[in-house]
Amino acid sequence: MASRWRNRVTALEYHKPGDLAEHPAQWRIHPDKQRAALGAVLDEVGMAGALLAYRGADGRLTVVDGHLRRSLDPDAEWPVLVLDIDDDEALKLLATHDPLAAMAATDWERLGDLLEKVETESDGLAGLLDGLRGQAEALHYMEEEFPLLEEDVVPKPKTVKCPECGHEFEV
Repeated sequence: MASRWRNRVTALEYHKPGDLAEHPAQWRIHPDKQRAALGAVLDEVGMAGALLAYRGADGRLTVVDGHLRRSLDPDAEWPVLVLDIDDDEALKLLATHDPLAAMAATDWERLGDLLEKVETESDGLAGLLDGLRGQAEALHYMEEEFPLLEEDVVPKPKTVKCPECGHEFEV
């Protein structure tokens, strides 16, 4: 049975960062903490995903997703999924790829369980994991202390202080 969606991936190729052009409309900025965390994951796990790119009007591969990864090591040969898209479609992917992923909701309890199992010796990755643990613990605390009586009843916002970490949250 054929899918209703076109498969726009035409090839898996390997390229060094210098072979790939930056998209001029790239809007993401990567802070040092993100660079450190990604570098740590790459050091501890390795490459586990492909960059997305398409051939621009000049014939050169232009990155749609993976700007940070390609900037970390100029000599690394990255797996690149080559897409059969045009410039307008590339703009749509640039505008929506990361925001679509960010729209996913978080099951904080399952994330907390997962984070209990993850170990690292890297400061960059430890900072990211500790931040996630703090968010998971804070949400768990808020849900236990301020449960909703009914789904359609929303309590008036008020500020509470977590007794464990001292952070203040509006609930």
